[in-house]
Order: sequence, then C-alpha cells, then structure tokens
Amino acid sequence: MLRLALLQSVGAVALCGMCLAADLAPAAPTPSPYNWTGAYGGVNLGGHWRNSSMQFTGTDSSGLEAGGGLGVAQSFGVIPYNGVSTVSGLIGGGQLGYNYQFNSFVFGLEADVDGATGRNYSSASLSNSVFIFPTLTQSDQRLDWLGTVLGRLGWTPAERLLLYVTGGLAFGQSTSSFTLTNGFADPALSAYAQSKRNVGWAVGGGFEFALPDAWSNWSVKVEYLYYDLGSSTGTVGYQNIDLNEAEEFSSLSGKVRNNGNIVRAGLNYKFNLGELAPALAPVVGKY
Repeated sequence: MLRLALLQSVGAVALCGMCLAADLAPAAPTPSPYNWTGAYGGVNLGGHWRNSSMQFTGTDSSGLEAGGGLGVAQSFGVIPYNGVSTVSGLIGGGQLGYNYQFNSFVFGLEADVDGATGRNYSSASLSNSVFIFPTLTQSDQRLDWLGTVLGRLGWTPAERLLLYVTGGLAFGQSTSSFTLTNGFADPALSAYAQSKRNVGWAVGGGFEFALPDAWSNWSVKVEYLYYDLGSSTGTVGYQNIDLNEAEEFSSLSGKVRNNGNIVRAGLNYKFNLGELAPALAPVVGKY
C-alpha cells in the first residue's frame, strides 16, 4: 500500500509539472500589422502622351505695300496659326522616397527622374495665286527627360493596400524645332531648334500594394500623373525677296506648350532602416 501511494504521489507531481510547464510556455507570436513607415527605392516604367500644339505668329516690317511677308502669308492661310499633333512614347527611371504612417493615414515624399522616348511631327504646305512659291512649315517636338519631387497623402483601406494622391514640383528637358521654306525668302529655308530645361508642376494619384510573407519589403504601384512644364518660344527671321525690289523683313515665332500625361507602374523596396538600430546599439557590460 505504501509503495502504491508513493507511486501515485510521484505521478501527480509529474502531471502538475507538465501542466505548469504548459502554462509557462510562450504563446506563438502574433504577427504585427504591416506598417508603411520607412525609406524605400525602386524603378518604374510606363507610357506618356500629349496633344501637343505649336502656335505660329508671322510679323512683317512693312506689310502689304512691299508685296507681302510672313504676316500676310499667314493671313492668306499659307502659314498655319496652329500646328497640333499627338506625341506618345515610353517613360521610365528610378525613384527614392520616405513614408510615415499614422493610424490609417500615410504621409510621404518621393523624388524620381525618368527618361522618355517618342516625338511628334506636323507640317503644313499651301500655295495659291497670290504666292508663286509654296510655303512649307514643319514642327517637331519631344520630351527628353522628366523629374518630379512630389508629396504623397495616402489612406490604407486594407492592411497592405495604400491609396494616395500626389502633387508637387516637376522639371525636365524638352526639345522643339520648326522650319520654314519660302521661295520669296532670303534665305529660302529658315530653321529654329531649342533644347530647354523647364520647371513646372505635376499632380496625380494611384495605389500601392505591399507583397505578403517573405516578400513583405517589396511593393508594387500603379499611378497617373499630369505634368505641365510651361511653354517655349523660338523665332526665325529673314529678308523677303519682293517683286517690286522693296526691302522687307519678316519673322516667324513658334510657341510650344510642354505638358502631358503619364501612366506608369513601379516596384519599390522598403529598407527598414529602423531594424538596424538594435544591432548598432552599444554593448553595456553587467557586473
């Protein structure tokens, strides 16, 4: 009986120890919700397009009395007042930014620089009984590259989904050129070309999705931007050859608007620099 009671006591103690150990075992950690706070960098690729316009203005030194210059030619429809054409192409580059999340809202700042392809081309030619030689105007415009520094304001309707609007500074380089061919001119062919860096603004919006599990540092985004870099103006001038041997000087100015639309997709990597802090903290000995 004594041996049986002893065995029962030992079993009870072992059972209680197992129960106590089970109670003291740490629970499986609950994964923390995704947070957008942190610095990131990435790449983007998309397309851009615009309905580009160039406004032409012809002026003369002496008007109709000398036989007609560029201003008269424009009034007769030989030189168009406006040249409009559509330009489209690819645009892509890289970006760096930083986000800060407060509750369901995300505040951020992003800078990017993209190169662009694509150009537009337009021409107009007309001759009539007033002008012996046909007059030909041609214009060519393209966006060389574009950069932006944009603030972002976002909202997270789901843990890994960010909807945002964006706006701020835009800067870039555009090239515009036009030529004028006129048999009454000296020289008969005049050309203007300018590659200019402009500063303007951009606004837009989009969404970004953070990938789950092992890819949680990566996110993908799709966004739309409208940019406006202002306008560029160039002028060519020459002397007209007049049948009455009168001297007359003319000029033709072309003004181009540098604006357009962008739709692009991007891939970002969040650096999580805050996670390096414990490793960089000083080691303090305990005695």
